[in-house]
Formats: sequence, C-alpha cells, structure tokens
Amino acid sequence: MVEKNKKKSLNFFPLFICSLIFELSFYSNYFFLILLIPICYYLFLTNVKIKDIILIFLFGFFPCITNIFIKNFNVYDWLYKLILDVTHFDLRENIKCYFEKLYPEKESNFLKLLILNIKNDQGFNIYKQIINLSIVYLIVISGFHISFIQLVINKIFKKLKKLGFIFNILLTSVYSWILNFSVSINRCFFSLLFHKKISKISSDNFDTTSLVGYLNLLIVPQSYSNIGFQLSYLCTLGILFLNKFDIKNIFINRISINYIALLISFPIVLSLNQKISVFALINSFIFSTFFIFSFCVLLFICFVPFLSFLSCFLINIIYETINVFDYLNINLELSIMNVYVSVMFYFVIGLFGIFLYKKYNII
Repeated sequence: MVEKNKKKSLNFFPLFICSLIFELSFYSNYFFLILLIPICYYLFLTNVKIKDIILIFLFGFFPCITNIFIKNFNVYDWLYKLILDVTHFDLRENIKCYFEKLYPEKESNFLKLLILNIKNDQGFNIYKQIINLSIVYLIVISGFHISFIQLVINKIFKKLKKLGFIFNILLTSVYSWILNFSVSINRCFFSLLFHKKISKISSDNFDTTSLVGYLNLLIVPQSYSNIGFQLSYLCTLGILFLNKFDIKNIFINRISINYIALLISFPIVLSLNQKISVFALINSFIFSTFFIFSFCVLLFICFVPFLSFLSCFLINIIYETINVFDYLNINLELSIMNVYVSVMFYFVIGLFGIFLYKKYNII
C-alpha cells in the first residue's frame, strides 16, 4: 500500500487533460467529450471541491479560446526565426552541413534523423522501419533521451547540484534551439525549471508535466494535433502513473514502462500505418535501451572528427539491427482504428487507471 503524502495535488493533471479534450472535441470531433467522464470520476474520487472543478473546466477551455485568435501562429517558430534574424546564424543548418561533410550519405542521414529529427532519404526509410516495429515513440519523444542525459548529469554533479542544474538548463535550451523548440524538448526544459518549486508544494508527480503541457497548449494551441506532442506528454504521464506504484524490481519496472508507453501510443501508432507489430513489446524492451545508449553516445562523439569511425561503426550496427528485426517482424493489419475506436480505447484505459489507483489506495 502506498502511503499518502501530506502535500496536496495542484490539480494541473485534470486541467491539462481537460484542455486537451476540449481542443480535440471542438476542433476535431465532439466524440472526444466522452473522455470527460473518467476525468469527472477522478475529480470525484480525489474529493476536489465543486468550485475547483468549475475552475478546472473554465481554465481548461482557455486553449480553445486562444486557438480562435492565434490559429496557426506558432510562438516557437517565431522565436526561432527571431533568433536567426538577430544572430544571422543557423546552428541547426550548420550541424546538418557538418554531418554531410564529415560522414557518408547513409551515416549522415541517420544522424540527421536521430540528432536533428530530419527525415530524408535513408533516414526516412529507417523511420518507416521503426514505425513497422511499433516503436516510433522511441524516436519521436526525444525528450525521453534528454531526460536520461539530465539524470546522468545530476549523478555526476551530485555534490554540486546548482552546477548540475545550470549545465542541464544550458544543454536543454541549446538542444531545444537546435530542434526548432520542439514540444518534447520544451517539455524537458520547462519541467526542469518548474519541478523543484512545484514538488515542494505538490504531492502529485503529474503536476509539473501537466502544467508544462497546459502552458504549451495555451501559447501554441495547435499542438493538440501534433503527434510528437501527443506521444511525448501521454507517454510521460503514463510512466509517471507507473512510478506511483514504486516497483522495486528493476527488470519488472523496465518491462512495465515499455508496456505502458506502448499501450498509450497504440492508437497513435495505428493511425500512422494501420498495423501493429506482434513483437511490439519485445521490440520496445530491446530498442528502448538500445536507442538511449546510441543517442547518448552519438550525441557526444558524432561531432568529433577523429571519432567519426566510431560513430559510423555504431550507426551501421543500428542499421543492421533494425534491418534484422524488420525482416523478422510480423505485422497485423488493423484498419479498424478510427477516432471513435481511439476515444473508447482511452476511455477504458482512463477508467482502468483510476480503478488501479483506488484499489492500491493511491488516490
């Protein structure tokens, strides 16, 4: 049984989910409103006061309002262009050119996919293979990799926490700039800024991520339809949900993390190609560690010319590994996936998650 914390939840989780549901409902399909039922049940079980519920629904509707005025304007794109106009220096383009000069075409395209999220030529082909293996979320939510690097940096600067924090802020902000302020990296950046303060007053590990997600929807309301945004935040919240059960066994914990990320991304993966790998869980378990290791190593050695042979060696191992798994892979065609099936899927997942919380006295 999990002990209750004396600190209270700030209710940013239902606020974020409500705002996402409202946008999906009013700008995509009204059927998404059904997902408010699990949220209302969650609010009821957590004894949230009526006035607070009204505020959650009221503020949850704000991104819909900002969407009316902002529409397709993206403040991150504007910021990226502003920095470019002021500095006359495009770091992303310079890194892209650097890869093209230093590496053969195949290796260069892979690095552009992994490091810069640029999909072209062989990079796009391997991206399609990753989709076939049903592990696209491992590439799309690159913020997961940055979060891992942040943990490593925190371990290194364990006795110099402020220095570690500054190093993480610099690393994440620069990398966010390189990726044109992508939603997944911004999630890491702002979560890093807000986490320490929020964790002092909140008992809910959902609050930081949910606040960042809500603010993102508020200033870039079109994010609701972005697959990277959906995968990044939903998978992260799924992992935070699992962390509340405090699983001690490392192996079981890793299996559970991969399972829940795969489960949550299931409808989104199917929406990309209408099929799912029968080995999805195995692929997820193997490649999650593999991609984290590869990303961390390549991020620090791919820019060093005299280590380029090591980068090429690792990239070719990745290519061959993905080719082998793709060759052995078996996909099930599931063309039944549509908005109605997706909504009912998340409806059941939401109720089941609340059931587990209630059963283990986490709520």
